[in-house]
Amino acid sequence: MLAWLARGRELGGDGLIWESGPVDEVLSYFGYVRRDEAARLVTELDRAVRGGRPSGLLKVLRDAAEECARAELDLVAFVG
Repeated sequence: MLAWLARGRELGGDGLIWESGPVDEVLSYFGYVRRDEAARLVTELDRAVRGGRPSGLLKVLRDAAEECARAELDLVAFVG
């Protein structure tokens, strides 16, 4: 799910927009996690950092995903 945020996600699907190659070959794009996936993202991030010290970015992503799950909103990232 983090790949969808960082590499873009096809609208209505699960394919990645940018899979490989220099970033400058790709136009700006959106990545997103749907509202029905946000709670699972929180669970997976919690499991991934259990017992460790997560980076600030992972904490922010986790909190954003938790808020989206609570508010029933999609989590969207603009890369460009």
